[in-house]
Amino acid sequence: MRRQNWSYLHHGLILWLDATVETLLQRLALDNTRPLLTSANPAAKFKSILEERRRLYQQADIHITMESKETPAEIAARAIEMIPTVLATKNNNQ
Repeated sequence: MRRQNWSYLHHGLILWLDATVETLLQRLALDNTRPLLTSANPAAKFKSILEERRRLYQQADIHITMESKETPAEIAARAIEMIPTVLATKNNNQ
């Protein structure tokens, strides 16, 4: 949410991995290192954070809507496929 941090991201490609709260919770179920997961209602906390950040996330160069059954390799492959198109668009706009 810090403006300064966001400005650093624009030196490269920004990728938004867009997942539902349910998918995030499912994928993080075994991760005991995340303080948000120890809150009384992690789903509500995740939802609140996503709503707060969505307007910034929407500015990403690449937007991947994750499907709950997709593997990380499948998601990465989709992202890699999109990179040339995004780079071509950025180069044409300069």
